[in-house]
Amino acid sequence: MKAQVHVVTLTLLFLIGLVLLLIAFFWGEPILRGNVEEARISAATVFLKRLDTTIRDVLRSGGEETISFDIAGTIMIGEDNKKIVLLLPASEFPENWLYIRNTSSVIRGKKDERGVIFELFYRYPELVFVPKDRLAISSGTIILKKLNATALEVDLND
Repeated sequence: MKAQVHVVTLTLLFLIGLVLLLIAFFWGEPILRGNVEEARISAATVFLKRLDTTIRDVLRSGGEETISFDIAGTIMIGEDNKKIVLLLPASEFPENWLYIRNTSSVIRGKKDERGVIFELFYRYPELVFVPKDRLAISSGTIILKKLNATALEVDLND
């Protein structure tokens, strides 16, 4: 009889512990997912600011620069060749444009049905991005080369 009490007690303690662990997991999972998305969006904005700085350097001094793209998303040249677009698979972001940088260069983002879209474009000088081969990549390198005062060749490599 005494041995059965220990087994029943141990079984009940195990089940209570398991239930508490599952409750903690279900309660904390949305918080963890939100932190992952927040970190992904933060990394994207840092990358776009770095890309903006590199584009300005290439325009100022000419030559060629390479940037590594290793964010979980897709970077592409926009339809009109006047903007660079970064698409992230995220869901937590405002649905209206949120301006991150709004000077002669503009970095803005918003949520749509595909995820979060960030755009980088220039008001002055109005730049044209000339794709070398590919229009989009999911990871790899971006090589920027000045063609003239308002045109930049963009080579997207895996």
